[in-house]
Amino acid sequence: AVCAKDEPVLFSCNLRNGRKVAVCGALLGGRATAQYRYGKPGEPAEMIWPRSSSDSRVAFASVPYSGGGEAQLSFANGTTRYVVYSRIIRTNFVADEPNDPAIEDGVLVMQGGRQLANMACDNQPMHPVDYNVSEKFADKAEELFTLGD
Repeated sequence: AVCAKDEPVLFSCNLRNGRKVAVCGALLGGRATAQYRYGKPGEPAEMIWPRSSSDSRVAFASVPYSGGGEAQLSFANGTTRYVVYSRIIRTNFVADEPNDPAIEDGVLVMQGGRQLANMACDNQPMHPVDYNVSEKFADKAEELFTLGD
């Protein structure tokens, strides 16, 4: 569940559940694509998406917030949707007080409109969603995925 040395990293972190998630810039069927990888550190990935050029591609979306923003890499595998996210949320709107932003990264898993899991990254060094690399390897999504989608 890691990117190879010659693959650009779009996102990577250790999850609190003991697994690792990475989205890497890979070549699939001769085409540059974002590829999701999930599994235990030091072992072969439990899940890789897309596996072939006929699978749905990973999409990238971002939006600025007042005092922060959010970037997502998402895809659907059958009826299950995976959303890798990095967000900074302003937590204080009182004048002359510090912003103290909340920073969150992780993977949201949805099925049939229900949240199956929200796996947060732990506090170890990580690589949040890279806007520039994501734009090169993932399809552009017009808007962020939200729980109501």
